[in-house]
Amino acid sequence: MSKNYAEWGMKWEPSIKQEGFQICPNCGCWLFGEARDNGIVWYHYIVGFSSVDPRPSGRNDIVGIFILDCPKCQTKFWQHCCRLNYESARRYCPNWPKDENIESL
Repeated sequence: MSKNYAEWGMKWEPSIKQEGFQICPNCGCWLFGEARDNGIVWYHYIVGFSSVDPRPSGRNDIVGIFILDCPKCQTKFWQHCCRLNYESARRYCPNWPKDENIESL
């Protein structure tokens, strides 16, 4: 995993659980569907990015993890972030710092 990606926002800690596919591990809210129903994209629920990889996936395109905030129950959870999602999140996540020094792929 690269260390050239700027971390921001909430940081990973052991109490934050992993969950793939944007599904809240607490209430089952599917962030993609919730966002679609509200006319936004799921990137709106990202509250942090970290280059820490608490559970390596084995994929060589992983650049870090997203910390996500469930809009229904406010549970924080994380999922792996690949290079493509990193670029999309930088563009569409309103919480992402608008800093030109953040690496562009």
